[in-house]
Amino acid sequence: MHENEFIDKINRYSSFILIPFIMIQIYALFNETYYRGIEIYTYMWMMIVIFECFYLICSIFKKDYGNLFKIAIIITIITLLCPFINAEDISFYSQYHNLKLYNENTTYNKIQKTRIYNAYQYIKNSEVEEEYFNKLNISEKDIEIIKTFDESYIKEEVRDVHYT
Repeated sequence: MHENEFIDKINRYSSFILIPFIMIQIYALFNETYYRGIEIYTYMWMMIVIFECFYLICSIFKKDYGNLFKIAIIITIITLLCPFINAEDISFYSQYHNLKLYNENTTYNKIQKTRIYNAYQYIKNSEVEEEYFNKLNISEKDIEIIKTFDESYIKEEVRDVHYT
């Protein structure tokens, strides 16, 4: 076997190595968004996984990799610039929805507490904290209650789901 034939075979099948890593990333993204909602970094991570899927498809079907560059540019523009679907807007909509759970119920399960607490932390550390808290009519008393919903619920819930 010539060296070029061996390299061609390696190149042909090397893209299949990505499949388990993409599956692990999708599982991790699901868990991250389930417990925390979509944050800017999670959104960027989603865009990277989408790009990896396009790369895998192009490499399997031996499409031109020039298309990948175009796809990367389109994903970057969407992620950064498009109103209502860019990383910042999607993140705030997700966290706003999670924090809205506080007003909709009076009792909360472990997952709801985790979502509310993480949304509070995300919005609290943003520049529009007052606007979102006022929109949801969340008072200082409510904030003190939300602070008791710490992230220990995540560990308990994961343990309950995976080991029972």
